[in-house]
Amino acid sequence: MVSLNSSMYVGLKGINAARAGLNVTGNNISNVNTEGYSRQSVELTARRDSRLGGLMLGTGVDIKAVTAARNNLIEQTFTQQTNQLGFHQEMYQLMKQMESIVEDSDYSGIDYSFQRFFSGMEEAASRPDQLAPRQELLESGGSLALEIRNRYNQLEEMQGQVNQEVKAVIDQINLLTEQIAELNVQISTSADEPNNLIDERQRMVNELSELAGIDVFEMHNNLIQVNLKNTGYILVGNTESTPLTAELNTANNNYWTVSYPFNGVQTDIGSELTLGKIEAKMQIRDSEIPALKRRLDNLAAGLIQSVNAIHQTGFAMDGTTTNLNFFTPFVSGAAGPDNNLGAAAAISISTDVLDQPENVALSATGAIGDNEIGNQLAALRQNTTVIDSDGDGALDSGTFEAYLHETMAGLGSAINSASDSRDTQEALLIQTKGRRSEISEVSLDEEAVKLTQYQRAFQASSKFISLIDQLTGDIINQLR
Repeated sequence: MVSLNSSMYVGLKGINAARAGLNVTGNNISNVNTEGYSRQSVELTARRDSRLGGLMLGTGVDIKAVTAARNNLIEQTFTQQTNQLGFHQEMYQLMKQMESIVEDSDYSGIDYSFQRFFSGMEEAASRPDQLAPRQELLESGGSLALEIRNRYNQLEEMQGQVNQEVKAVIDQINLLTEQIAELNVQISTSADEPNNLIDERQRMVNELSELAGIDVFEMHNNLIQVNLKNTGYILVGNTESTPLTAELNTANNNYWTVSYPFNGVQTDIGSELTLGKIEAKMQIRDSEIPALKRRLDNLAAGLIQSVNAIHQTGFAMDGTTTNLNFFTPFVSGAAGPDNNLGAAAAISISTDVLDQPENVALSATGAIGDNEIGNQLAALRQNTTVIDSDGDGALDSGTFEAYLHETMAGLGSAINSASDSRDTQEALLIQTKGRRSEISEVSLDEEAVKLTQYQRAFQASSKFISLIDQLTGDIINQLR
């Protein structure tokens, strides 16, 4: 009886093992489309033998663990590549947005308006005794000024929008690090294998790595520590998270600065936020948009100064009025990169000539038919010293259109570079995803095979138990 009872127990352990295998396989199949799910499997181990007389007999099977198929090295690689992709993808998208603001479209844009303006200048110079060409010149000059102002203002609006996005990303980072810390708690205190919790945590780590550069360290008891990349700033330490702080900098256009409580003191760490969307947004806000605005400022300031310098020496149609400005004068600041700051936002037609086409100065002498000043103004189109490109206050480069084309070409080159980097990182990430899938992804074909195996094992153990039960009944009947 003891021997048969032991055999019954062996069969029961076999049923339990097969049932566990069926449950895990069914769970795998259910999660075949779950992002970040790692395929699970049942690890079985033979129970210790039992002595019967001089023999050692097996006592069945134990369920050792339910394990998840994952490779920590691949997960680390995936995280680092997501850091890179998050940065390059965001840079590309934001720079394309910048390009869409300043590029020309059909019959509109700065370049198109420059062409109209200088064509109008040539037409006015060719008919200095007529009022209509002067009126058309004022209209084309006003359109050019409006285009420059509008594009500049749109860049400022984009800068403000990206600034708000910086705050949103910081909030999202803090939310994710808090959730990762909470999962660390659940994982470290779980009585069972926390496979699904670890998968969920890894999904959040991947989401976090798209936002900011991070380093992830494996700790004891399935815990992880998350640092800002290449720093000692701990975002998640074991079971606690440390939030980043976003503060408005009133001394810098109310832009959000990012700080970390280092040694109890809030420390500005903006320059140490590398990779991910956060670096891209801060670089666009603090470097790329200001650089493009600066070039528009240089373009506008050069246009104002060059045109006014010639126009002031000419005479209006009455032959006596002189020293008139065509554009509203702009006073440059101290020598430096930003000495023309605000010129693009301020450029407009001067009140000296606004709605007064007769005051457009085309004559050098005041004589009827004299177009010398008009010709000089038209010749500015080919002048190669109309832009102060280095901030020293001197107009020493140009032409207007060449400077504008150079600006667009530089932006286009930066976009192409960002696109190439994005494509490279996407290709690398696809490769890593493929390697990860080989290890962790659920294969329905493999799971179908396992279902059959566990089904047969379950049926065989059931038959074994039925047989033992029948033999036990026979023995009991014989003893009656």
